[in-house]
Amino acid sequence: MQHTRRQHCPTTATLASLCIAIAAVGCEIEPGRAFEDSGDIDDGAASEGGDTDDTITIAREVEPSTVGDCGYSGVFNRFDGRIFDLATYRELYPNLHGTDQELRDHWNNHGLGEGRAAHHSFKVQEYAANYEALLAAYTTATGCVDFVGLAHHYLLNATHEKRHGTAAEKDANTPQPQVYTPEFSVALAAGPSEFYDHDTDGSCASRPDANIRGFVDDSGLTQLTMGDVDSYRFVELPSNAGVFAKDCQAPILSSDLMLSPGPSQYRDYEWVMSTYSRDGSTVHALVHNEHHYGFPFGSALFNRNQKMSVTQFVSHDAGQSFAPDVSNGFLLAFPPEANRVLDPINDNPDPPPGPGDPPDTTGLTNVYGFFEPSNIIRSPEDNAYYVLVHQKPDPRGGADQGVCLLRNLDIEDASGWRAWDGENFTVPLNQGQLCQPLANIVVMRSSLTYNTTLGEFLLVGFPLGEGSTEEETDNRKKLSFSHAADLRGPWSVPQPIDTSALPGEAFRAASAGGVHGYPSVIDHEIKSANFTYSGGHPSLYITEFAVDETGAASTARRVMRYELEIR
Repeated sequence: MQHTRRQHCPTTATLASLCIAIAAVGCEIEPGRAFEDSGDIDDGAASEGGDTDDTITIAREVEPSTVGDCGYSGVFNRFDGRIFDLATYRELYPNLHGTDQELRDHWNNHGLGEGRAAHHSFKVQEYAANYEALLAAYTTATGCVDFVGLAHHYLLNATHEKRHGTAAEKDANTPQPQVYTPEFSVALAAGPSEFYDHDTDGSCASRPDANIRGFVDDSGLTQLTMGDVDSYRFVELPSNAGVFAKDCQAPILSSDLMLSPGPSQYRDYEWVMSTYSRDGSTVHALVHNEHHYGFPFGSALFNRNQKMSVTQFVSHDAGQSFAPDVSNGFLLAFPPEANRVLDPINDNPDPPPGPGDPPDTTGLTNVYGFFEPSNIIRSPEDNAYYVLVHQKPDPRGGADQGVCLLRNLDIEDASGWRAWDGENFTVPLNQGQLCQPLANIVVMRSSLTYNTTLGEFLLVGFPLGEGSTEEETDNRKKLSFSHAADLRGPWSVPQPIDTSALPGEAFRAASAGGVHGYPSVIDHEIKSANFTYSGGHPSLYITEFAVDETGAASTARRVMRYELEIR
């Protein structure tokens, strides 16, 4: 689109060289404004044979009614080498004439505010058009696009927000769906050894009902957490590296069901799901919370009525106990109560189908929310903290169901988590908003590491969901892996982990007719502080469910440890 403007005279300092043949281009001297500093200059002169119609081409449909500084008051270096290069400015605007200083003055006083470019890696109009929300934020009520403010935003935020200064750069870096590339493989290489058996634990029995997570405490010992309504920890024996003992003194977090008379308190059934510590003493944890509207534990209506959320807790005693991190608001992600589709006291919670809808036979029509976060990792690329969270905003599914990627620049700020919106990390999931789910991985989110053998991020879990073929649907029930060079994607299409080296069939999810769940990849050889990194032979911790007389998974379960081979 084009926006044509009337010509005014430039400043007296640049008049001679920049406003040649005034009469030819209609450069007016208005009464009372003789040689006033104006934002409009002549890009060409009749004597040069140039086009005297001064226009700005607005990239990608940015069509402001007004352009200019828009009164921006921020102070910054407009000659920063990331946005200004004198030779490029001359190259892009060959009809501008003047000395080096005169062109610098023009850029400073007029060019940037007019939306001109002076660097091949930053074109302010394309930067604005790349990000719709950013463009809206820097457009005034009168339609003025504040290009100066946008340039300042780019200098301050583009690097850590991973924004792109040109349309071509954004297009080149936009994740695209990809098919699986077979240069990597993940296989079971050895095992199993038993890590924990719920049935034989006579001291402080608790179900392994969440993924095993780990961190290294301030004494240099590894601690592993196991989430349940009473969550416990396992501490590495000082005299026997790699051997763990369950700490039965007290749960690290015990669900106190009297704390939450309603879902707005977010203190009901609580599982420790993720831990992260920067010093081994203060430990941050993400907690999976379920509200069951007062139905008795284990009842049919208990399981069919679940509103789930994610909260952040903190331990100040090296992981012995956790409490809500209320310093900045401990609620990380929750769905609005309005998303409920029925009154949960109804004895028949299946809502009647709408016109043309098939009957709902899932029996889980009031299960929804944000739940079961992955482990937290700190990316080696930008040192920010990342976690994956399952998003199911509607009890009956919907297109928005999937896995959210969240980022936090400061793990100590519980309010700092923002979810990926498809372009940037802008979405607070504790305000009733939704993320843009990551492509390809369906709902796989269990275990996330940066794998030093692959040189990429490695994700392990169960994809689940319906595929386009029977074979794909069956593979999605199996323990699988995916990899990506960037956490935002593109992630490879999940592939089943090769279990052929060991007897038995592929590991299938207990929720899909199998007997396995809650996988975690933890590399004790590398032993990074929070097990962000995995190498060629990490450990796989996975829960194995016993089966009852009907062949269905029962409540009895144990945690098994295997060795993976990644190549």
